[in-house]
Amino acid sequence: MTGFYKIYLMVFALPALVLHASEREKVKVQEILDCNRYLLKDGRTIQLANVETPSLSDTGRTARRVTSGILEYLNKEVKGATLRAEFVDTLEKERVWRVHLYRKYDLNKININAEFLVRGFGYYRKEPVTSASEGYFLAAQKAYERNAGVWNEKKILRPKPNKMGRRWRIHGGWAFDGDELMTDDREGFPVVTFGYRVSNLLTFMQYQHQRLSLGCGFESFFFFVNNVYLGLEYRLLQPFYVAYYYGSFLLLPLWHDESDVLAVHHSFHIGYAFPGKHLELEAGYSFTTEHEKMLRFGLNITHP
Repeated sequence: MTGFYKIYLMVFALPALVLHASEREKVKVQEILDCNRYLLKDGRTIQLANVETPSLSDTGRTARRVTSGILEYLNKEVKGATLRAEFVDTLEKERVWRVHLYRKYDLNKININAEFLVRGFGYYRKEPVTSASEGYFLAAQKAYERNAGVWNEKKILRPKPNKMGRRWRIHGGWAFDGDELMTDDREGFPVVTFGYRVSNLLTFMQYQHQRLSLGCGFESFFFFVNNVYLGLEYRLLQPFYVAYYYGSFLLLPLWHDESDVLAVHHSFHIGYAFPGKHLELEAGYSFTTEHEKMLRFGLNITHP
């Protein structure tokens, strides 16, 4: 009997429970009480889950502009229409149900919650956490990137993207003269470099979080500009990157033969960009065709 009961649950009862849990109820909005509060024909009050909109009582310029767009959308697409609602939970003190709201057309189906966020009608709210939360977050991100709706006035508060990969650089290290880097009789001296780099002068390939680009820059050794370079940078957009640069030491070679005013060099760099910050840590190794070498480690400060 026990085995039969388990089989019955698996075949009949559990599918029925799942179907009931995911069932969408037909509803009709009778009245728009506020931008995110609607009275149904059956007397219940609902609001969109994971969406925070301005109120009709807000007097700010952005709020007035956004609320007019919200009301236009609601009167056209929501009020009086037959919709499907998934009831998530209830705000007991306010007697309001939070829902996922859908409208079905002939060829497609619209999630009203996501539509609000994509249009910038409101901000994304983390609560309540549901299976749709991630999709709503991405929908709000699209409005954020376009400065749409409620995000329009906040664009001046947002850091501009560093699309060119521009950064100031200050590094310290050690320069070696000779074929062998680690022998006891090597000659060397400390160096301090100041420089500027544009990492994304030209993009060759960008795919999701990876980018291959052409970069260029210059460096000053002890306040004398004597190094210009051009090369490739492969960047895992967050947080690691590697780079190769080809350049020339000009005007004042430091650890090269003084009779030679031009020395070609190759440089390899690895770095870590602190997520959400304007700082990068970078280590590098450079060498010339005459076997001069330099190790360095330092800080990059990025800017828009």
